[in-house]
Amino acid sequence: MSESFRNTDLTRLIEALVITPSAGQAVARALTEKAEDRASRQLVSEMRARRAETARQREMDMAAASRRQGAESDAALSRSPWAQSQ
Repeated sequence: MSESFRNTDLTRLIEALVITPSAGQAVARALTEKAEDRASRQLVSEMRARRAETARQREMDMAAASRRQGAESDAALSRSPWAQSQ
């Protein structure tokens, strides 16, 4: 069976479904539901990705703040009169 024959056969099948009012409505409903399901899955996926990115950024910010505090603490100790060598 050639590709063009399959396409023509599929086109005729779709036309037959859409021409009948009740079948056309059923097809439209099914396509709409599929599109809505796909859109909701995509939205959830994007929200999860944003949440993961936010968590990664928060961890990086906390690590950087911790390193800064450690460096500031070391610098303050080195200026202390007790840290001076005798």
